[in-house]
Amino acid sequence: VDDAAATLSLSPLCLDEKARQSRQPQPENKETKRTKQIGYGKATLGYVRYRHLVPPPTRAPGHPRTPRVDQRCSKRSWDGQVRKWRRGLHAWDPQSEAEWAEAAKLWPDLTRRELDRAAGGEVAVDEGADDGADLLDELASQVASFQAQSCAWD
Repeated sequence: VDDAAATLSLSPLCLDEKARQSRQPQPENKETKRTKQIGYGKATLGYVRYRHLVPPPTRAPGHPRTPRVDQRCSKRSWDGQVRKWRRGLHAWDPQSEAEWAEAAKLWPDLTRRELDRAAGGEVAVDEGADDGADLLDELASQVASFQAQSCAWD
C-alpha cells in the first residue's frame, strides 16, 4: 500500500517535469541538423536570385519564407516546411538562357556549382579567359544540354 501511495505521489511530479522539459529549447543536434538543411537551400542559385530580385520590404505573402530553426514542431512538420520553401525557391531558378547568362555574370562560382549538380558532370572553366565570353558560351551550351535532358525526363 505504501508503494502504491508513493507511485501516486510521484505522478504529479512527473507531469511537472514533462511540462518543464517541453519549455526547454530544442536540443542542439536538432538545431544543427535544421541549420544544415537551411544552408543547403541558401546555397542554391534560386535563393541567391530571390534575395537579389526581391528585397525584404517588397516580399509578398506568397513568396518563400525560410523556416525558423528554433521553432518547436514535429519532424514531419519541419520536413514539410523545408520542402515547401525549397520548392518555392525553384521558381526563382533561371528559366531562359538569357537569365542563365545574367546569373553567370553575377554569380559565376554559384552558377558552375548549380550546373555541375544539375548535369551530374564537371563544368569546364577556362581560367585564362579574360572577358568571360568563353565561360558564358560554355555555360549556355551546358544549359541547353541540360534543358534537353530535363525535357526528355518529363
